[in-house]
Formats: sequence, structure tokens, C-alpha cells
Amino acid sequence: MEAQESMGAGAWLGGGGGIRMAPPSKDVMRIFISTDNHLGHAEDNEMRQDDSFLAMEEVFQRATGCEADFLLLGGDLFDKNKPSRNTMVKSVKMFKKYCLGERPVALQPLALDSIGDKHHGGFVNYEDPCMNVSLPVFIIHGNHDDPAGKGSYSALDVLWNAGLVNYFGKQQDVENVVIRPICLKKGNVKIALYGLGNMRDDRLYQNFCNHRVKFERAEPKEEYFHLMVIHQNRFQRSQQGKDYIPANLLPEWLHAIIWGHEHECRIDFESEPSANNGTVRISQPGSSVQTSLVAAESIPKHMAVLDIRLGKHGEYQTKHVKIRHQNVRPFIYEECNLSLQDPKPKQNEEGVKAFLVEKIEQMIQRAKENNPDTPECLRQPLIRLKVEYTDYPMLHPRGFGQIFAGKTLSNWKVANPSDMLLFWRKSKRLKQEETSSQRQNRPVEILEGVDMNTLIEEELENMEKSKKSGLQLLSRNEILNAVKEFVDKDENKSIGGMVASTMKELEELVGNAETYKAFEDENDCLEKLKPFLEQRQSKKQSMGHFHTESAENILLTVKSSEQMDCEDHQNASDPDFPEQGPSRGQARGRARGKTAATTTRGGRGARGGRGAAATSAARGKRKARSTRDDDSSDSNKVESPVDDQEQYVSYGAKEKKPKPPSQNRKPASFGKSALDGGVSGEEEDVKTTQRSAQKGEPTTGKRKPAANDTTGDGRKTKAGRWGSMK
Repeated sequence: MEAQESMGAGAWLGGGGGIRMAPPSKDVMRIFISTDNHLGHAEDNEMRQDDSFLAMEEVFQRATGCEADFLLLGGDLFDKNKPSRNTMVKSVKMFKKYCLGERPVALQPLALDSIGDKHHGGFVNYEDPCMNVSLPVFIIHGNHDDPAGKGSYSALDVLWNAGLVNYFGKQQDVENVVIRPICLKKGNVKIALYGLGNMRDDRLYQNFCNHRVKFERAEPKEEYFHLMVIHQNRFQRSQQGKDYIPANLLPEWLHAIIWGHEHECRIDFESEPSANNGTVRISQPGSSVQTSLVAAESIPKHMAVLDIRLGKHGEYQTKHVKIRHQNVRPFIYEECNLSLQDPKPKQNEEGVKAFLVEKIEQMIQRAKENNPDTPECLRQPLIRLKVEYTDYPMLHPRGFGQIFAGKTLSNWKVANPSDMLLFWRKSKRLKQEETSSQRQNRPVEILEGVDMNTLIEEELENMEKSKKSGLQLLSRNEILNAVKEFVDKDENKSIGGMVASTMKELEELVGNAETYKAFEDENDCLEKLKPFLEQRQSKKQSMGHFHTESAENILLTVKSSEQMDCEDHQNASDPDFPEQGPSRGQARGRARGKTAATTTRGGRGARGGRGAAATSAARGKRKARSTRDDDSSDSNKVESPVDDQEQYVSYGAKEKKPKPPSQNRKPASFGKSALDGGVSGEEEDVKTTQRSAQKGEPTTGKRKPAANDTTGDGRKTKAGRWGSMK
């Protein structure tokens, strides 16, 4: 049985308390869980600039209040790949405030190979003699804060090297993924923590299919509770079906999975089929702050406590307690069809305006009633009303929002007056008598459920069909990756670098630059370059860079001789030319448009329209993923007290109860498991870690028991020294 708990909230803001739970015993490992915190989201919005930090501070307060052994974060700690200085300073202050202190850490490390990177890692921050860590934080990266640029560093590497977090799950080779566990021990409980930071979903999916994902399982398997944290798409988002990771690709011996990246809160464990006809339990905590105004984000936000202990018969048992966030701005989402209302509003602007004002007022009142304990600084709710306005006039959302915006922020009735309304209607051709000026002044219709990758793919398909592209000898996947890095990671030279590297590779294959001058026309160029293109394609395909494409698809278009002659004069206006391209905001606007603000993945915000071609290509093709109904009142229910044994979920008893753990610190051993359409657990190549210790020695060779240790357990004392873990 999974116990649920909802706490009263207003006291959380700025308070130092925590959830009132009995401290865990020496044989119970307590893990506090949160994902997708998106620190720095909407930092340029004066009303919402602190929302993400207030929610994160509540996570820390609850974790310290319930005396969790460690805090597990499932990716997207930061909202941007390159957080601002303001965000970094606030984040560091918060981590120092709640993670450093005199409370002893009861976790004994057994294997730490997956922490850090190849240059710096292999230890936990609470073993550092220069740090007094009271709350260890274990974290993986997400798609918003993944490694990029020179050295392939993430913003999390800054926190890791500062000794504030334990960053793991970072892959050195994205084409051959090896997932190694962090093995920790408390009392008689041993946990193997597997982490996989975000990768491109299609690449990871292909790696699974090609058996290039290996799990190094902690051995003996029965002695460990196997917990995995992952940050990928959990549900299918495209027709190809290769842009997500199905649960049946994951090993059946995993006891539980914490799934980040999906912002919809489905924190209760759900059983799903895994590899080899097994079953795995998945918890999806969702985000702690709303990053997009969609239905999935309106479900109440939660975090969780997971207690793990060893049962009487040697089986592992868990108790899962979900806790509702209180430092979160209320969000009400609703849809309406003007033509289906009773009574119907008048078919003029005044009639539509009067109806929508009354509707918004009702939503504001419902937000207050459903969230009575919301702190004062978060009392203005987020409102999103999706209006189907076929046969009715459309209002300007920004002008309509001024009705609910006062002269000062404290007088605002809502937190987002300019984008409360989302108008949509069935696609219709523009009337012929509509002038260009009327089309230009008509409000933009925002489409939901469309992501950036889909828009770019559709644009490239249109280019291939029309043969009007200005691109030359470029692969669709290479273009997609370059634009994605430009938009998501602020890599200004990604497009120019991709073009330069492609041309360099082709020149090396051709061997003689004079060959280009011998082309008579486009067909002749394609025919002569086809062998080189196929050679380059086979090389890339063998490296797993992209799927099979024909030479015609690789050679999207070839510039005419007149275009090549005047190429130098066009560079100043070429949007792909890095030195003289348009401003970054304009370029992003064309690539991304309104999509980032309307997807459940937590976009970074829209800047500009998507362009008529992308809009027309996307309209009518995309459907928003349906979200399950959720009764917000259920999260406030507290189950009646039950026997402690009944609150735990068992994971199967062993035939023989294992021997009591030895006092000696033994290294964990691993068995390699290759995924062959699942997990082949029969072949196990046992290896041992380099970290070992003998009885009576400290946790590492550099540690010595503190001279003034009077606690008798070898832990740190007021002097801040560290001793051995018994």
C-alpha cells in the first residue's frame, strides 16, 4: 500500500521546518524525490521570476524536515542550458543553505564509478574533508541543462566541482551507452542507483535496438534494491514512434524507476511491462513549476518520500509518500466552444468579450477555493482558457488581458494577463477578398502540440519537394541537430560549423576542388557526386549518426551557377551565415515560434512567429496528447493510520534470508547485461571496483577518525572531521 500525505502549506514560504515524519531508523533508507525544477524559468517576468526558486526551496525544506538520507533530482534543475548569473548565484546560495550543516550522513559508499566525469569523479561530496555536507544531493542532467560546448560541460558540473551535488548519469560515448550504478549502504539496506541523463530520444532508441546500451548490474543482485532515474520522453510524440523510450526496453530486474522530463504529475507508482516479459514500477513526479500553459501542467504538483527497508524474509519493501507542493502558483486550465454555450454569446466582439470576462472571473474564483493555503506572493493564479471561436469574432488576447491587469503588480488579478486566451478554430482557407493588410493585422492563432523538431522536419520535407532550398549537400539530421543546438543551447556557431564540416568532408572525399568547376548542370553535379555522397553516408551510418538516406535525399538541392557566383554578396543576408546573420531572437522566432510555450516538455518561451510555411504545414496534422483527468481534491486526502508493515510494498521474498551484512566494507561487483530486445541476464561478466577497504579503516585512504569523536560511530563531530562508516 502506498501511503499518501498532504501537508498544510502557507508556513513553507521562508520557513525552516519540514514534513513531520518520524526519523528513519538505522535500517531504513529514506530518499526524497523531485524532478524538473527549472530554476530560472521566467526570470525576466517580474511577476513570476521567483516561482521556480520558491518551489525548489520547499523541496529542500521538506527534505531536511523529514531527515531524508539524500535528495534525488531527476534532471532539468535549470531552465536554460546556460543559466544567467542571477540564476546561478541564487541556486548556489540555496544549495549551500540546505545541503551544508552538521547533521551526519549515514550513507556508506560502495561503488561510485558513475559520479562525475573521466577527469574528476569517483567520490561523493560528503566524504570531502573540506565540506560539511548534511544533505547529499544526487542529480542527473535533463534536456535543458545537458552538457554542451567545449569540454562537454553542463551547468551541473559547476555545482559538482563546487562540492554541492553528486552529478552522475553522464555518458562519455553516446553511441555506446554504459550505465553503471552508484552503490550505497545504510544499515542492512543496499541500494544500486542507476542514472541516465538526457540524450536525443531517437538516438537512444536506436542504441537500444542495436544492442548498444549495457547495464552493469550490482551483484549479488538479490542484495541490492535497484533504482533507476531517467530523463527522456516516456510517451510517443510522432508517427514514427522512435522519439520516446518504451518501458519494455528497460531491464526487468529494476525494482523502481523515477521518470523525469514529463511535466504531468503521475507520481503514484504505475506498473508497466518491461524487458523479458517482466514488470517495472514507474513514478513520474512531474515538474515543480509550470513552464507551459497546457492541461497537463494544471494537475497539482507533488514531490515524494521513498522509504526502503529489508523485510523479514530478506525481500525489499518500500513505502511511498507523496506530498503536495504548496509554494506553487495556482493554475487553472479550461476549454470552451462558443457555439456550444447555453445561452450562446452574441456574435459580436462585445458579446464575446462579456462572456469571456465572466468565464475568467469564475476560473479565478475556483483557483482561490482550490488553493486556500497558497502564500500571498503566489496568490495571483495562472489562467489559460482555450476558446474555439468558429463563426465568432476573435479578440486580441493582449488587449483583453488589460481588464485583469492593474497599475501595480499587487493589483493584478492574474499572473499572465497577456496570454490568458488561446483562440483556435477549424482550418479554413482565407477569403479571397481579404487584403494583405487585413491578414497582417489579424491576431496570430497559436497551435498546441507542435514541437520544434516536427516543424523543422516538415520544412525540410517541403524544401525537398519544391527543390527551392538554398542548401547544398546537407543531411536532414545534421540540419536538425545544428538548429536544435542553436535554439536550445545558444550555440551560435552550430549551423556555420555544421556547413563547414560537411564541405570539408566532401572536399576530402572528392580530393580535387577543381572537380566542382566541371559540373555542367544540377543533374550532372548530382550524378558525379553520388558516389562520394554514398561513401560519406555509409561512413556516417556505420557510426550511428543518422538513419539510411538515399543520395538524392542527402543532396537536398544544388545551387545554380548564378547563385554560386553571387554567393559572396548574399552572405550578409543569409540566416545560416554565423558572422552576419540576423539577431538571435529573430532566428529563434522562425525556428521555434509559439511551440515552446505550448508543449508539455517545458519549453523555454516563444520568440516570434513560425512563418506561414511551417504554420500551414503543421495545421491540421498535430493533435495534443490527451491527459488523464485528475481530481485535485484527492491529493488533500490523508489515509487513516495503518500498520507499518502494511504500508510497505514488497518486491518478492528470497528462498533463503541473506546473511547479516559484514562489518567489513566490501566492494560491489557487477554483471554486464546486454539488451537484446530486452535484457540478457544469463551472461554476466563479473568485475570488481577499485574501491575497497578493510575492517576498521576509514571510507577512503585519506580519511582518519576525528580525534575528538565522542559519538562512537566514527562520524563527523563539531570539528568538521570525517571518520569511517561502520
